[in-house]
Amino acid sequence: MRFLTQFRRFMLMNNDATIARDSIKKCGYFLSLIEGSKVEGWTERMYEWLDAVHTNPHLLFGCTPWQEMEREFKDAFTDYAEHERAQDEMKKLKMKEGRIDEYIATFERLAHRAGVDPNDPSNLRTFAQGLPHPLVEVIIRNDSPENFQQWATSAQRQQRNWLRIQSFKNSYGSPSPQRPNDRQRQGNNFGNFYWHQPEQAQGRGGFQRNQGRSNPQPARPRLPPRNDDAMDTSAMCKATNDKEKEEYRKTGKCFECGKQGHLARVCPTKRNRQTSSNRSVDIDDYESDHGLADVRFDPADLAMRAM
Repeated sequence: MRFLTQFRRFMLMNNDATIARDSIKKCGYFLSLIEGSKVEGWTERMYEWLDAVHTNPHLLFGCTPWQEMEREFKDAFTDYAEHERAQDEMKKLKMKEGRIDEYIATFERLAHRAGVDPNDPSNLRTFAQGLPHPLVEVIIRNDSPENFQQWATSAQRQQRNWLRIQSFKNSYGSPSPQRPNDRQRQGNNFGNFYWHQPEQAQGRGGFQRNQGRSNPQPARPRLPPRNDDAMDTSAMCKATNDKEKEEYRKTGKCFECGKQGHLARVCPTKRNRQTSSNRSVDIDDYESDHGLADVRFDPADLAMRAM
């Protein structure tokens, strides 16, 4: 088909030449362009037929030699599976990278090879399925095309409008990044890197306390709040030897009741056991709170110091 199209184009360009106006000469020139071992038998047979037609024109039955030659050529060399292959390619065709003009031209070429009408509703649906879904929706909403030419024109216009919108968006520049919330910072390593930079943390709310420091200091661990209603377990939680006291001191526990949040000298369990009229200072508590297990003081001296 490509060879036949090229020959037709050449004849149209030389329509005023004698070889183009004489059907016998046109057929002879056409046969002279066909070469190769696979077509020698066909060309020899057609030369014999052409010579017989030149001698007896009544063999044509009302048609010209070129019309009969063209029909014989198509019957001999047309690939009859070409239609099925072209239809299959039409169904798989997709518009890529916004090249709408290339998509339309390819679809038209495949429709011609398949021998189908592009204005047929089933072929129009095939054309639309190869376009991006948002583009198809815009085309139907704005133009409601009914034939192939309307579909092609609308697709080109809407694609140009989309490209124009994108160019305006790019001219405004990218928006400034927003500060992510705590959940986004926990789930986004890039966000943690961006917002935890010392130079960017200055002047940003809770990060201001790091100003003037070369390295931000980690927060000190806080003990859990004291629960006065908790069950008294002093009988089994009180530190009774130096090893237990050292262990309690490391974990921040009270030597008297084993709870966290207070020291032994202000332990509520001990205060409950003492009377308000006879209050004294426990030497063991003083030793526990200050780590002075080996130092001994006189109770009277401690009472004077407390005053």
